[in-house]
Amino acid sequence: MGTELDAFDQLEERIQRAVAHTIELRAENERLRQELEGLEIRAAEADSATETAARTRKDLEQAQAEVSTLQKEREGVRARVEKLLKQIDSLATP
Repeated sequence: MGTELDAFDQLEERIQRAVAHTIELRAENERLRQELEGLEIRAAEADSATETAARTRKDLEQAQAEVSTLQKEREGVRARVEKLLKQIDSLATP
């Protein structure tokens, strides 16, 4: 009978350790779940920032192309105005 109680005590102790370990694992699981959620949020924010940067880069490239086009047009207008001024000057001199 003494050995049966000893075996029962050992079983009870093992069950208590298993329960305690299960509680610890659940707490760790919850902590990891929250950490994962935070990492997923950060990843989504990083993706959003990357997309914003790509759109900004595209906008910048378009603006640079437009500036280049406008500079070329301005040079063309300047050349035409200079030509017209020369023609006007030639009319003024006999």
